[in-house]
Amino acid sequence: MAKAAAARASPQRMSCICSLVVRRWAKVVDDPITAVQDADLLLHFTEWPQFFHIDPHLLAARANTPRVIDERGTLNTDTWHDAGWIVRARGRPR
Repeated sequence: MAKAAAARASPQRMSCICSLVVRRWAKVVDDPITAVQDADLLLHFTEWPQFFHIDPHLLAARANTPRVIDERGTLNTDTWHDAGWIVRARGRPR
C-alpha cells in the first residue's frame, strides 16, 4: 500500500472550511523550505510573492524527487527546469 504525507506552508492561516480538511492530512510548517524536505512532489497552489520568488535550486537540494505541479502558472518554468525540476504548469506545454 502506498503512503502519502504532506506539508503545507502559508503566510496566513486559511480561515475557510477547506483548511479543516487540509489539516487532517497535512502537517503545517512555517516556511516552504521545511515543507519541501524529502518531498516527492511539490504542489504550487498560491500566488503569494514569497513563494513565486523562492530559489528552486535551494528547494531541489531538499526535495527527495524534484517534481512540481504549478497550478497557478506563476513559476518561471525555465528557471525551475534549470534547477533540475520536472515541471508541469497549467496552460503551458510540457
